[in-house]
Amino acid sequence: MKYTFVIPVVNDPRVIKAINSFILCSGSYESECLVVCNGSDTKFINSLVERYDRHNNIRIVYTERKNIALARNIGVLLAKGDFLIFIDSDCIFDDRYLEVLTKIHNDQDVIRGKITYDIGITSFDRNYAWLRTYFNNEFTTKLFTPNLVVRKSIFDTVGLYNELGVSEDTEWSQRFYENQNYSAKYAPELVVKHGTDNPKKATRTWMFYGLSLAYRARKTMLFQNQN
Repeated sequence: MKYTFVIPVVNDPRVIKAINSFILCSGSYESECLVVCNGSDTKFINSLVERYDRHNNIRIVYTERKNIALARNIGVLLAKGDFLIFIDSDCIFDDRYLEVLTKIHNDQDVIRGKITYDIGITSFDRNYAWLRTYFNNEFTTKLFTPNLVVRKSIFDTVGLYNELGVSEDTEWSQRFYENQNYSAKYAPELVVKHGTDNPKKATRTWMFYGLSLAYRARKTMLFQNQN
């Protein structure tokens, strides 16, 4: 098996749309979807198991600990595919996603696809969507996990996601680039649509992408003695 889709989720019913969009992808029967419930309640987990029990290529697994890095690491360890595709529970695929991927993927180490964000209904939603789109599709060397394709064997060298802090994908990205044997490609034709975040999470993300990203970049440069 070549591809394993990894979707971490915590009690988010929107994951049903994400899983269904995987099912509708042309050629998905040759891949698998691994849904990792981390910190989800039993009722939510059972509802997913019952809904997708007849699909042999969809697996629902769970851990009691709520930690998105842990969920992604579980996905890495349990995946049957040679390449992992990471998305969020509030994302959906185009039904030609795998068709596009197989055309551009010649066993590259990492491919970062494009992310489009739902503009919502408020001015805050629109500005938030612009901010996320800007950072995700302009800073293309950052290996953000929504819509990220990674060769599974790379984790043997680079290591798993850091479960002790935040911004686990940014930190993993830094470790990836420290190993000069690997390379990453940005593929704007490989698109995933990201849903709107709840206002509480959106506000935290707004601050993270503004103040915190600049702060962490400055600290990294100071640590590496860069100007």
